[in-house]
Amino acid sequence: MGAAGVESCDSLEYNCSVEGLSEAMTGKTSIDPQSDAPRGAPGTPAISRELLEEIAERLKALADPTRLAILHALDPLDVDERCVGDLAELVGTSQANVSKHLGVLRHAGLVSARREGMNVFYSAADAAAFEVCRLMCGVVERRAQRDLATLHGPADRGDGTSPEVTA
Repeated sequence: MGAAGVESCDSLEYNCSVEGLSEAMTGKTSIDPQSDAPRGAPGTPAISRELLEEIAERLKALADPTRLAILHALDPLDVDERCVGDLAELVGTSQANVSKHLGVLRHAGLVSARREGMNVFYSAADAAAFEVCRLMCGVVERRAQRDLATLHGPADRGDGTSPEVTA
């Protein structure tokens, strides 16, 4: 936990560009600088509608707390792979629910599966998903800090104490 109850996460600074995000999320670099497709900031290349749709599909797969918990239980820094039963226990839900969410993550290309006899083992298939999560964690953390500063006002020193008020 960070100061004043704000949960901290290892935020990383990213130089996020349309091209970098689209390549990270899809593994494709089909950005056409001459296209009439939507553009990001001035000077950034256009991005095709098809690529935007593919990015949106992957982001939708990440837009569920249970799927995020499953994905983080498969963090390649902690574990190579896990079976559905282990994931269900870690995430705190049923095996059927984990299986349903794994299907969504697998369809989005975020996890892969390996069958061994009767068991299926899942692993993270795309490290970019963890980069997106760390990026969003940083956004949420900064917003919480701003909200906390607004709540406490300018007199707050950020250490839980306030300067003495003289009348």
